[in-house]
Amino acid sequence: MTTARDVMSDRLSVLRPEMTVPDAVRLLVEDGISGAPVVDHRSRLVGVVSKTDLLERCLEGRTAPELGARFLSFLSLDAGATADSAMQEDVEALGTVEDLMSTDVVTVGVDDPLYAVAAALADNRVHRVVVLEAGEPAGIVSTLDVLAYWPTPVHDGD
Repeated sequence: MTTARDVMSDRLSVLRPEMTVPDAVRLLVEDGISGAPVVDHRSRLVGVVSKTDLLERCLEGRTAPELGARFLSFLSLDAGATADSAMQEDVEALGTVEDLMSTDVVTVGVDDPLYAVAAALADNRVHRVVVLEAGEPAGIVSTLDVLAYWPTPVHDGD
């Protein structure tokens, strides 16, 4: 029987609640991922953040209406960008991961069968679930991960 452990990505990037939004964006971009679990100082799951959450925060005029070209340059991950005091204020205006993370995280256990993982994704209308082992994040399973392992239907007469 195929389980969450069999299909999960165990190359896990995690965010911390106190991280700034630009630091979270940088991690997701550098790691080429679309979302990550948020863990506390004991590595316990406290939330999840997706690229959509981050993009919405970056575009929110009411959160940081003063964002200008200097901040967007910094956010573009330009290695040469430096944070002047005005830019630092912009970064602080965006808040932290804790300010925008979802605390209603859909999780499965490492030994949960594939059909249970698929049901968790579909029932909750999410694109990823966090896989837990002993209460700590051990991996991520996305809808594409499930579909890649899903049994192929047998067609009679083909």
